[in-house]
Amino acid sequence: MPDLELAFISLFPQQLSGMLNKGILGRAIDDGRISVRIHDLRQSSHHKRGNVDAPPFGPNPGMLLRADVMATAIRSVPDYEQYQLIYLCPKGDRFDQKRAQKLSQERPLKLMLIPGYYEGIDERIFEMFSIQRVSMGDMVLLSGELPALMITEAVARLLPGVIGNEQSLADESISSGLLEAAQYCQPREVEGKTVPDVICSGHHAKIRQYHHEQALRMTLFQRPDLLAQYPVNEQDKAVITKALLKQAEGPVIDKTEPF
Repeated sequence: MPDLELAFISLFPQQLSGMLNKGILGRAIDDGRISVRIHDLRQSSHHKRGNVDAPPFGPNPGMLLRADVMATAIRSVPDYEQYQLIYLCPKGDRFDQKRAQKLSQERPLKLMLIPGYYEGIDERIFEMFSIQRVSMGDMVLLSGELPALMITEAVARLLPGVIGNEQSLADESISSGLLEAAQYCQPREVEGKTVPDVICSGHHAKIRQYHHEQALRMTLFQRPDLLAQYPVNEQDKAVITKALLKQAEGPVIDKTEPF
């Protein structure tokens, strides 16, 4: 049985399929770790021309997805009652890494993702089904396929066996509670810019300490909201104080340079 069962209700099933069946995600589908159903919303239309939308009652402009068409589409998915229904729209709760981690640990895990289109969807659909509204941020897109794919990738990559080196998941930005420290590769020098000596020293304890200090510093200046939730110890406080004092000396420092 797959660790993740996905169902999509989309106006663009071919494009969506192309995005799913590639790279790491495509391999996870091929390996049977993830199963995918894509339902063409137009197939649930009650009209000869395949219309799925209608103008809203009242003075508002634009078009809305019809509740009757969406209800038929949802019920067309086998065992639809077992799925968590997620509608992508700006009105929803913000999706983040913590939510992705929580979802990835659920079993069975069945998600039905409903991309948003037009000006939205007839409100009555939320009275007919238990649907979670989820937002990927304060922005408006042309359609909801990209947010649906973002949720898919965020959850799928946390499933056992999907990512080869699972330790890399723990070290990533956000996952650890801090932004990830800057990383370097060959060559050692590029136009006078060199890799910090400690990174190439081979001293693993010092490298880990350096990375942690840089992660604290990066988070302090780039995402202080994350640092406010991170359990800093006395050593961390000393690193943060030193960074703030150095910044106060001015001019503004490069946040990625070593102390």
